[in-house]
Amino acid sequence: MSEYAAFLLVELYIRDSKLYHSRLESGSKRSKTPRQQCLEEWQKELSAIGCERTTEQIHQRMKGDIITTKARLAAEEAEKSKTGGVDAENFPKLDLARTKLYEHLSSSHEVEGVIGGIESDFSDEILNLQKSVLVVKLENAKIKQETLIIERETADILRQIAYVEAERLGISTLSRSSIPSSSKH
Repeated sequence: MSEYAAFLLVELYIRDSKLYHSRLESGSKRSKTPRQQCLEEWQKELSAIGCERTTEQIHQRMKGDIITTKARLAAEEAEKSKTGGVDAENFPKLDLARTKLYEHLSSSHEVEGVIGGIESDFSDEILNLQKSVLVVKLENAKIKQETLIIERETADILRQIAYVEAERLGISTLSRSSIPSSSKH
């Protein structure tokens, strides 16, 4: 996407941001969401300047720009709270379009509802991913615990086999009480 097209997209977003982030009150599942309506309108306007993109590509570009810009805003806020000031050299330089978006978001009331520097639309996705990661970690811990139990039981069985084998061979120096059992630990 050319710099001019990216800048136009940000201007379109600023113009329609309230509609873009609004929710569908009611209607059928087939009706277009406000976001879809915006994306289709933006697609037409971008096509008019020769920038052919799908609505999904436009959505992903805008989503990425918003995340990048809000992450920078959050990082700057964190830096301000630590040091009382912000050193602009510590942050990557934004292109013209993202600079325009940065100015809009930093002065906008839409920054309310931001969780950790990421818009609440994206925070739901992040929370779901974090939940999924925790579920996987829990499952892995359960598997690890079951594996340890099986390993202990296997070691006990091997000790018992060694004792039986020693008795069969007539080695009487071993006694069951002298064979350590992992279940006693």
